[in-house]
Amino acid sequence: NVSKKWNKYESWSFTFAGLPEPFRSLREHNHFILASKTATGIESTEVIAKNIRELHEGIDVPDPIHKKDVVLIGCILQLVGDNPMHTVMCSRTGLASLHPCRFCLIPDWQLETTPEQAPNQLASYLDPHSSPNFQLGLSAQEVKNLLSDLHKRVMLGAITRQKAVSIAAANGVKDWYFEKGMEEKSNLPQMNPLLGLSFFPNSHPSEDPFFNLGFDAPIDILHCTSLGIVKYAMRATLHKMKKAQRALLQAILNGIDHSGFPKPFNGYELVHYTNSLNGKDLHAFSQIATFALKDLVSDDVLEMWINISAFDALLHAEEIRDMDDHCEELAMWHSNLANTILKCEYRWDLIKPKLHILSHAPFYTQRFGPLRRSAAHGKEAQNKLVRYNILATNRRNTSRDVAINFSVEAAGHHLMSGGYCQLQSGWIPTPSDFSVPRVNEGLLLEIACKSICLLKPQKNC
Repeated sequence: NVSKKWNKYESWSFTFAGLPEPFRSLREHNHFILASKTATGIESTEVIAKNIRELHEGIDVPDPIHKKDVVLIGCILQLVGDNPMHTVMCSRTGLASLHPCRFCLIPDWQLETTPEQAPNQLASYLDPHSSPNFQLGLSAQEVKNLLSDLHKRVMLGAITRQKAVSIAAANGVKDWYFEKGMEEKSNLPQMNPLLGLSFFPNSHPSEDPFFNLGFDAPIDILHCTSLGIVKYAMRATLHKMKKAQRALLQAILNGIDHSGFPKPFNGYELVHYTNSLNGKDLHAFSQIATFALKDLVSDDVLEMWINISAFDALLHAEEIRDMDDHCEELAMWHSNLANTILKCEYRWDLIKPKLHILSHAPFYTQRFGPLRRSAAHGKEAQNKLVRYNILATNRRNTSRDVAINFSVEAAGHHLMSGGYCQLQSGWIPTPSDFSVPRVNEGLLLEIACKSICLLKPQKNC
């Protein structure tokens, strides 16, 4: 359905991690792998693991500069996605479990707290790094060892399947392949394929994990801030306003200078359709809320919005000049935000697992740089291109059809921009300006036929 903003297909794509921010979300820099409506993202990891394994071993690619083949080797730096996808891919129990965080093992304060322990547990939940009981989550190798040991014990009859699943959950681990693989007559791998094979054929050593699970799955600022604490705070603030206050806020939003923002503010839309706003609208509101709400809310609520605005601006920074100072500011503003939320009348609307996950923003920033580069909204925007390519297919093999269309587009872009092409006479650059007769018509015809035959093989080509 072309009227929907996002499609229901789950897709995978690769991109170079070192690209600057403006180029990371461009179509030509995202390599499409697959898209499926029936297979979930975790079920597609067998194909992804196979591709990564080939990349580890090296892929022969032609180098027109040196006129010979070279070996391309690569690995995973980070896994970009939203929170539910990160939970499944990192073999974690999820936001609604006892251990909602994929980075640490701090328990959910609501599930394991007595009334007397609530204040201390809540403070540790919102600021876990200051807690004496802070404990990191299991690394990829530790998860792999745990699941291998539990699988062996189940196969030997020492414990039941249900007991193995509960032991894994107690350690914050929930693996889709582990639970399905223990069923009778199952041909699935015994654990997440991204953890690597438990053993190689012919008695080779065990394969190392392809990435370090939650430590290599950075925070998605779109879903944790704009669609997280900003959305929760905006709904709680506006829904408890009186009709006259909301009318005044609408007038203030319409009268604010819109320069510097992606689009003008629609006061009626922001005030009356808070449940239907997208990430851009919520991010923009977080930056103007401290001015628009000044005389409309209490001092505690206004202080909360000041901290939300400052913290959100730091998370969306495009460039970091001093990493240590930036990470210290992130930790300080998150701590201030947690303290103001605890004093705010809307605290029970904002104390969510996403607020806890944001406490680890300094670690991910130190590891990957600006979190804006790891946001999922740039990747989700590619769904539109995938959807339009799927509409022109018979839906029987969407991955193949979409990949062919993208390959034809990439080949045309390469040729029209003056890229090299290998012909019988050797490597030659194609003309970037076809109005200039740099090559004869016969050579251009040979290049065109070569491209078409490589991308869409025909009979007698």
